[in-house]
Amino acid sequence: MGFTFSQEYKERLQLFKDCMNMKKPARIPLYSNFYSWKIFDSDKKYKFSECLLDYGKMEEVVREFHERYHFDTYQELGTRVMYKPFEVLGSRFMVVDDEAESIQYTEHSPMNADEYPDFGHRRRELYYRMFLRRFSGLTYGKMAEAIKLYLEYGQFVKHMNQVFTEEYSSPSICNLENTAGTLFSPFDMFFQFYRGVAGYEKTEGGDDGSAGNLLSGRSGAPSGGKPGGG
Repeated sequence: MGFTFSQEYKERLQLFKDCMNMKKPARIPLYSNFYSWKIFDSDKKYKFSECLLDYGKMEEVVREFHERYHFDTYQELGTRVMYKPFEVLGSRFMVVDDEAESIQYTEHSPMNADEYPDFGHRRRELYYRMFLRRFSGLTYGKMAEAIKLYLEYGQFVKHMNQVFTEEYSSPSICNLENTAGTLFSPFDMFFQFYRGVAGYEKTEGGDDGSAGNLLSGRSGAPSGGKPGGG
């Protein structure tokens, strides 16, 4: 016998449907955009790093947060930071600070300034080079363990979605990290992940116009102006 959505779930979902269709909802829907603050608000007093490394503890604080505040839906359910696989791979760019209660990313540029054309025409090869630059000292053993932890993370994501849908009657319509993924524009991807802020500023419009030309479709892109690659 399949799962049946509760009446509370249907009523919450209708609130958001009405808002999105510019109709007056039965009441104002409550939408949580809290991320790591759920950990610091918890009476459990877990450290930030403890919850990132222990999904059981993360689930405890997320459940506690919901049972305290009863939002209708959530931007994320303790699943925003996929920390464990990157820790195994030896990421040098993710810094977790329990004292400051923060997670930061150090400035880095895995993509070189002369590789913008490769982004348009040989993107898979470029991604592979950037991966090796980001995770130096990579071994088959590390890669196998990272894949295992990635699958474990995926199971946690699935579990948290199920908990909130079935136990708490909370629609996951806004929980982008867990359902539809997160959308980024090409500009966001370049300065957040590929070139870094400093690197992108140097080549945006570029000494030779390479970055600006690629993003505007003037870098010898295939017919139709669409970047190629994977």
